[in-house]
Amino acid sequence: MKKNIQNIILTIMFCLPFQVNAQCDLPFEVELNSGSNMTLLLQPTFFTDYPEMNNAFIIATTESGVVIGSAQVDGTQGSIAAWGDDSITPDIDGAQGGESFSLQLVNGVDIYDIITDDLNYATNSFILLTASTLNFNCQAALPTIEGPCPVLDFSALNTSSNMTLFITSDGADDLSNIGNGSIGVFFTDDNGIEVCGGYADFTGDQIQISAYSDDSTTPEKDGFTEGEIILWKFQDSTDGNQFILTASPNDVFTSNALSIVESISYQSLTCQVLEVLGCTDSSAQNFNVEANSDDGSCILIVNGCTDATAFNYDSSANTDDESCIPVVNGCTDSTAFNYDSSANTDNESCIPVVNGCTDATAFNYDAIANTDDSSCVAV
Repeated sequence: MKKNIQNIILTIMFCLPFQVNAQCDLPFEVELNSGSNMTLLLQPTFFTDYPEMNNAFIIATTESGVVIGSAQVDGTQGSIAAWGDDSITPDIDGAQGGESFSLQLVNGVDIYDIITDDLNYATNSFILLTASTLNFNCQAALPTIEGPCPVLDFSALNTSSNMTLFITSDGADDLSNIGNGSIGVFFTDDNGIEVCGGYADFTGDQIQISAYSDDSTTPEKDGFTEGEIILWKFQDSTDGNQFILTASPNDVFTSNALSIVESISYQSLTCQVLEVLGCTDSSAQNFNVEANSDDGSCILIVNGCTDATAFNYDSSANTDDESCIPVVNGCTDSTAFNYDSSANTDNESCIPVVNGCTDATAFNYDAIANTDDSSCVAV
């Protein structure tokens, strides 16, 4: 059975209704062998004009949501084995006969949905895919964990109009346990991003912060507006730890006003960061400095000679300790005639000792002797 699909359209996959650039659940590759399958043949023309298909993988999923196959593609050609259901087990682990299925292309976190009405499962058949069109993508919702927040940017624009925030010595004393660092006040810009509107370095003493107002002569919001809530943040200069500060009184922004802060409370600030799996043990052989979540893959360091050509090569070693000894071929049999004390690898060149008279002028000269035994008799 052969199907030749000449035009496949890759269209937008909306994970939420009418939401552009939504986050999607990341599909997964599968290693499945249920004993029967059909083959999808991806011709070179399938990848034409789409570098996104290089070093990506394609996943086949049934209409009931069962992943029935996947394959890495290199942007030139490829094939996918789409596996059928194993009828001898009660669970559905493949496609049913005649069941429709779809394809997805995953490149990093970009996901493309391949839509066609012609993909129906049939055991021992194949489908020839010759063309594709790439229209749009969504981005996968990757796993995150709680971790350090991005470094705060305390640069602020001086708009020539400001409110003065003065932290008294009593307020400074409230922060005595969080160390030295910077205190900034933040507003929300037109894009909903928190932006620093003024800051001061803090070393345990009273300080003054100028909180700048929005410059009305420019279209963008580049400072605080009247009545806007002031967000206070602290970042220590040693480890980068961050805290949300609550000032008292907690005044809103008022141009040319003075707010005297007599006390401050603080709360540690953490963020959701992308989870990076790997070995987090710095003493391990495969320590991954970028990993923030240990996956149990750590390998203990085993020191030894890792040069496979060396005399003392250690196949169990994963870390070279510069102990390698070069191979020196020769006769290593100390009882042999040609024993080489510098050799560490026998090359089967050893010659047995043959005692006898080695003086060719002697009466009893022995031509096969290689070691004189003082038995020579003069002629």
